[in-house]
Amino acid sequence: MAVFESSVELPCTPAALFEFFTQPENLIKVSPPELQVQLVESPARLELGSLVTILGRRWGISQRMTTEVVGFDPCRLLADEQRAGPFRSFRHTRLIDSAGLQARLTEKIEFEPPGGIVGLFMTASRIRDSLAEVSEFRNRAMREIFQALMER
Repeated sequence: MAVFESSVELPCTPAALFEFFTQPENLIKVSPPELQVQLVESPARLELGSLVTILGRRWGISQRMTTEVVGFDPCRLLADEQRAGPFRSFRHTRLIDSAGLQARLTEKIEFEPPGGIVGLFMTASRIRDSLAEVSEFRNRAMREIFQALMER
């Protein structure tokens, strides 16, 4: 199984960061515009067992993914797993802890690339590179959002 990991410190409390992640519409706010991410179906607020379906576009291919929240520990952990989508398997874990006056977010994505013809060009290395780009964009966007909230 391939793995992508990243970590970032953000100007907010762990509780504020966790609350941010429980609201699926925030995914749109922190996704690169070129991915054209849309929420197809989701609850207003995530909880254990929630299903979220998104539609996006990457490498010229529209992709639909449904995930289920499989880990939910308020202010500490949020994890989801793909139930339907392009990957053979995909698990995204967000760990949140304190880093002085900030929150530290550590993300771990474990995945198995798609099979078949799509798998020929969506290799683990290419997916990891894409996840790194998206992570950099998301981290900048979250930093800007939380910084603006602090300045109010």
